[in-house]
Amino acid sequence: MIVTLLRPSCMTVTRPGMDMSCILWKLPISGFWGYFPRLLQGAMLVSRVNRMLFCWLFWVMVIPPVVGGNWPQFRGPNGSGVAVGGDYPVFFGPESNVVWKTAIPAGNSSPCVWGKRIFLTGQTGAQLETLCLDGGTGAILWRKFVEIEKWEKGMGGAAAPTPATDGERVYVYFGPFGAICYDFEGREIWRKKLLAPVTQHGVGASPVVANGRLYLARDGDVDSHLLALNAQDGAVLWKTDR
Repeated sequence: MIVTLLRPSCMTVTRPGMDMSCILWKLPISGFWGYFPRLLQGAMLVSRVNRMLFCWLFWVMVIPPVVGGNWPQFRGPNGSGVAVGGDYPVFFGPESNVVWKTAIPAGNSSPCVWGKRIFLTGQTGAQLETLCLDGGTGAILWRKFVEIEKWEKGMGGAAAPTPATDGERVYVYFGPFGAICYDFEGREIWRKKLLAPVTQHGVGASPVVANGRLYLARDGDVDSHLLALNAQDGAVLWKTDR
């Protein structure tokens, strides 16, 4: 990786033969993540960033910091997949380090946790479900259902995206249905019906809520786009095609 000055004579040079006076600093790409640079005013970062890395950086920039032991979305606080320090078990199984067990419907979503509430989604055929569990006892506090007109089983289930919460409401997204917002008592605040993406693999992208907006990455064989909804009422704020 090379960072150069942003001036005309430096914009046109390429290696080999680069004007060495243009270079502010350089770093082997293998050590990039260990020395993540601050972007300097008047400098240009020359690097190829693939699409996956770009999306990851986007989520990290829009997601506000979360305090405490909450796990408000897919991959937890800031989308980093890293939990705050704690006394976690290094091993658990069906009969080891188990506090409670609760039967739930099938689904590929992961838990969304805020305080003592755990939010999950599940699916039984054409019936899609949102559940809220007590984190201390495993008791199901409430469960809400929506139906889709037709379900064609493919490579992925409809309950794959993980719920997201802002601490007051929980947002769920089902690919063949759309997005739904509930309060913590299970009252439906709004729903936004969306056309199912055309894809043989099913929808797996989880919603992200930040700064009063709900972001949905809707990839498919056609009409792939990023969608932003108003978290208060579900209204479409903008849509950007890929």
